Amino acid sequence: MTVELAIIGAGPAGMAAAVLAAEFGVETALIDEQASPGGQIYRGIERSRPNSPLGPDDLAGRDLVAALRANRVEYRPSTTLWHIDPDGALYLETNGRSEVLTAYRILLAIGAFERPVPIPGWTLPGVMAAGAAQILLKSADLVPEGRAVLGGQGPLLYLVAAQLARAGAPPIALLETTPWENHLAAARQLDKVWAGRRILAKGLGLIFAVRRAGVPVRGGVRGLRAIGQRSLERVAWDGGELAADHLFLHEGVIPNVQVSLALQLRHEWDESQLCWRPALDPWGQTSLPNIVIAGDGGGIAGAEAAALSGRLAALDAAAWLGHIGEPERDRRAAPGGARSPASVAAVSRSPLSPGGFGPRPGRGRNHRVPLRGGVGRPDPRRRAARRARSKPAQGVHPLRHGTLPRPDLRPDRLGRHRRRARQTHSGNRHLPPARPVQADHRRRPRRSRHGRERPRRLADRLGHWPPCG
Repeated sequence: MTVELAIIGAGPAGMAAAVLAAEFGVETALIDEQASPGGQIYRGIERSRPNSPLGPDDLAGRDLVAALRANRVEYRPSTTLWHIDPDGALYLETNGRSEVLTAYRILLAIGAFERPVPIPGWTLPGVMAAGAAQILLKSADLVPEGRAVLGGQGPLLYLVAAQLARAGAPPIALLETTPWENHLAAARQLDKVWAGRRILAKGLGLIFAVRRAGVPVRGGVRGLRAIGQRSLERVAWDGGELAADHLFLHEGVIPNVQVSLALQLRHEWDESQLCWRPALDPWGQTSLPNIVIAGDGGGIAGAEAAALSGRLAALDAAAWLGHIGEPERDRRAAPGGARSPASVAAVSRSPLSPGGFGPRPGRGRNHRVPLRGGVGRPDPRRRAARRARSKPAQGVHPLRHGTLPRPDLRPDRLGRHRRRARQTHSGNRHLPPARPVQADHRRRPRRSRHGRERPRRLADRLGHWPPCG
């Protein structure tokens, strides 16, 4: 089957692009892994009640979902994309059946995911991401039972705290780890506040909602860690601690670049967010002519900017496929309009947008990687990367597939491993003490995997070689 435009992801960017492309008569297929449209930010929007604790911002996606249902868009829910060819072939799986869909143009609107937050004790039961707690609330109306603490930074932290408070399960504390450097960087961009005035109003509303709910907020938290034996018992930081049953961590979101990296698209390093993102033009065009990216998958800017970028990508796709001309495309995306590239850029560059909250500068530079139980060691990936730069032949294996060999079996430590193997004294804690072995020239019976004795050689049966002649 062949379509003109295939959109991957039914979030704000994917839904907005599909609706506008269908208005231009573009044959569009919208592919999404979830069972209903909305993406992560509008998850379960069709089943949300008007008085839902999720708030008015989450209900704003109903108009997009209603427009998607009303247009002639081939919507494919519960469909997994497991491979893309650069020539436009998409390999899909739905209900156990595989198929190949060919598209002249592909729009990736796969969004973002939460940045992992490795702290001491983060593997304890009871410690999870703040987005996971929000998914439980959206999809199953579940709230944490017991004492919950939120730690980290970013708008989602206050949003989850306000939603839990409206659901009747307010957290006992909100520990904000935003470094003061981020506040100073935002203060130097106050001239751009007017472009993000709506984001400012939403952020202030969330802060006031958390304050009204009586949730204590502590800023400037350093050294956040989880403490417990079999599960979380306490949340500690430099200068204090709290007894808690749940800890929800959040340090911002980063673009989901798994598909774009697999396609070997050109990427750029985002210094403010300390992550990679695809290199795009104002229309979302990537380094491959038939593949575009819209939404947070191309840079973190929030749901409003994601919908705007999706409409821009749909305009460019309609012009690229010949349904409209470039003058018509440029007129609809004229500066000052609601769908203009300038509007998207203004929202994404605002210091108050979700992209303005990055991790602490220097975090992760030769730090100790927390392992299970809170024990850590220096990150071996950095040593492997340095060895790969100096000796590429030795660095291929440690960096392949993101895995590392055992430290005592690495090529540069095999000599020490062999020396340990030669040690046979009883005090060696690596090897058991050597035992005397009696000489026995007769071989032991060889057993097959079924327990039967394998036939021996003739010499083994007789105990000597038979005489010749």
